[in-house]
Amino acid sequence: YPPRFPLYSSDEFARAYGNRRAEADAYDPVIPAPIWESSGDTGSRIMDPVAFAVDVCPDRSHSSIAVAGSREDERTHVEVVEYRPGTGWIPQRMAELASRWSPRSVVIDGGGPAASLIPALEELDIPLDVSGARDMANACGMFYDAALADQLRHVHQAPLTEALLAAQKRPLGDAWAWSRKGSTVDISPLVAATLAVWGHSTHASTTTADASVFF
Repeated sequence: YPPRFPLYSSDEFARAYGNRRAEADAYDPVIPAPIWESSGDTGSRIMDPVAFAVDVCPDRSHSSIAVAGSREDERTHVEVVEYRPGTGWIPQRMAELASRWSPRSVVIDGGGPAASLIPALEELDIPLDVSGARDMANACGMFYDAALADQLRHVHQAPLTEALLAAQKRPLGDAWAWSRKGSTVDISPLVAATLAVWGHSTHASTTTADASVFF
């Protein structure tokens, strides 16, 4: 189970956060950095059933697939499965993952850049949940609440952590959502992770499955 992306040590994380704070336009992350760091667990393992989510950055230069599921301690494990340039690789990779895992949900934001992939994914019989604005607001609130309540675990992946540190909020009715355009880096790993957590929480089975290693 080798890590797919670089992992941050605590010191590297602190230095990265410190450098970001030193910039003139620095701001506090929506989820405080110490909370995010403490919720990392490189030994975390996910259990079946799982949920996936897909997201694409606004300029379509990169895309992300994330997964979420329960752990043995009933906390939620979230992980970036793939983060690659472009979008053309997504349908086939998502079909491979869906075939292997039979996910409860594959979430895609119907109002976001990834929506253009819906026809290609549907042609492959992938079980999509197309989220709307209210769903996105609920997903962001759920992700935030889980992190602050110590119910979320991640594996210190650089793409997800960098997105979390840079992400800003945008108003969405009486709630908020992650701002793709307002953030200083590509936050598609974070948006995908957020939607995966929402998809898992919304569709997860109440039965207990055997623990499974994701990769």
